[in-house]
Amino acid sequence: MNNDFDRKLATKLGKSDLKNQQIKGKVLHYCVEAALLSREDIKSKSTPYVRIAELIDINILALNLLELTILDVSEVTRPVEVQTEIDSKAASIIKDIVKRLMNEQLFTHTEEKETTFYQFELDI
Repeated sequence: MNNDFDRKLATKLGKSDLKNQQIKGKVLHYCVEAALLSREDIKSKSTPYVRIAELIDINILALNLLELTILDVSEVTRPVEVQTEIDSKAASIIKDIVKRLMNEQLFTHTEEKETTFYQFELDI
């Protein structure tokens, strides 16, 4: 009985749109925690937020495309499996953001000590 409930819950949680929103939310949460973005950036949809959000969306699409090529993808039957997938994809996206931060000058400090956000080069 409990297994049937878990399977139904996992199916609902595993819906693509809901999963993608959870992945994006998790990545944005970590961006705020790391002071890459502020809550105000997210609320006002500032330029840094829009650029990070676009990068997250591209990564989600790429990871979903990659997932289609993996032959050993089985149906998730437990909510913990859905959460594991969300955490794994969020970690992959965060690694991509960090790589871009390390390889490119995304931020510069002006004479007024304001931070200017530079656009990511999205090579797709």
